[in-house]
Amino acid sequence: MKQFRELRIEMALDDWHDKWGTALHWHFRICDVLRFRASDIPTEWGFEAGLGLPDDDEVMSDILSSFDDSTLTRMGNVLSRYVRLCDRAGLAY
Repeated sequence: MKQFRELRIEMALDDWHDKWGTALHWHFRICDVLRFRASDIPTEWGFEAGLGLPDDDEVMSDILSSFDDSTLTRMGNVLSRYVRLCDRAGLAY
């Protein structure tokens, strides 16, 4: 629970004027870290990986790499729902 709260604080520091775009950005970054670790990515997120793995340096220097898989998956679930709400509200482009 503490890690989830810390991740929420980290994400709140981002610019959320573009709600849909910022949520997708964080969601893709979470997917990259989970994929780099060879962890499961829930199919309901609709993530389709590219051919190559994420760059080692990018993933390891990302703040998200300091969070455990369960925290990232929980936040990924929140972001997945949020992105769908943004889609329905017409915020997607």
